[in-house]
Amino acid sequence: MLTTAAHHPGEAQAMQEQPAPSRMSVLAASPAATQAIANFFAQQLHAADCYLLYGSVGAGKSYFSRAFIRAAADDDELPVPSPTFLLQNIYNEHPGPPIHHFDLYRLTQQYDLARLDLQSSFTQAVCLVEWPQRMGLQHLPQEHLALHISILSPAEQQQAQQQLAAAESSAVGSVDLGCQQGEPGGGAEEDAVDGSSIDDGSGDARWRRMWLTPMGKRWLPRLQLLQRALEQQGAQLGCHLEQRLSQ
Repeated sequence: MLTTAAHHPGEAQAMQEQPAPSRMSVLAASPAATQAIANFFAQQLHAADCYLLYGSVGAGKSYFSRAFIRAAADDDELPVPSPTFLLQNIYNEHPGPPIHHFDLYRLTQQYDLARLDLQSSFTQAVCLVEWPQRMGLQHLPQEHLALHISILSPAEQQQAQQQLAAAESSAVGSVDLGCQQGEPGGGAEEDAVDGSSIDDGSGDARWRRMWLTPMGKRWLPRLQLLQRALEQQGAQLGCHLEQRLSQ
C-alpha cells in the first residue's frame, strides 16, 4: 500500500522510521564534506546494501547519491542524471554489484511499485533510495542505513561554528571549520521538483546535519569505522562528529 506522504516540503510525512538504539550525527560544513562521507561508504560495495535517503527538496540527497556513484565508478565526470521521472537508474560499469539509484518522489501508483521490482534490487544490488517514505514501511528492506539530511538554520550554523571554535581553543591542534557561512560552497546539487538540477556553482554554503541510523548487523561496524575516521581526520574535511554511537 502506497503512503499518502505529501509532495511538498513542509507538509507532514505519513511514514517515519522508528529510531534504532544507536545512531550518530555528523555536521557537513560544505558539499565537499558530504562528498567525503559518500566516498567513505562507496569504498565498500556489497549486494543488499541499501541506503535510504530522507530529507526535504534541496537537502542534499541527490548530491550524496551522485558522489557515491561517481566514487564507486572512480569517475568524477560520470553523468548521473536524476531518476525523478524514470524512478530508477542502474549503474553496472564498476567492480562489484550493480548500483540501483531510485528517486520515488513521483511514485503514485501501485503498478509503478510492482514494475520497479524493489525486492530483487534490495537483495541483488547496492541501492540508493531517495524519498523512501513514498513506498511505505512495509516495503522497506529489513537491513538498511537510514540517512536523514537536513539544512541547519543560520542560528544553528552559527552556534555550531562557535562550539567548534571553542573546542579548537581548548584542544591540541586545530579544527578546520570547512566552508564558512557565506563562502561559495558549490551547491547541494539537489534535483528540483521538475527533475532538473541546480547548477554545481549555486554557492550553497549552508551546513547540513546527517543522522545515520543503522538497521541490521551489517551497518554498525561500518559506522564504527566512519566514527574513528571522523575523529582522526574529519575536521580537515569539514566533517564534524556531532553525536557518537552509543556504547
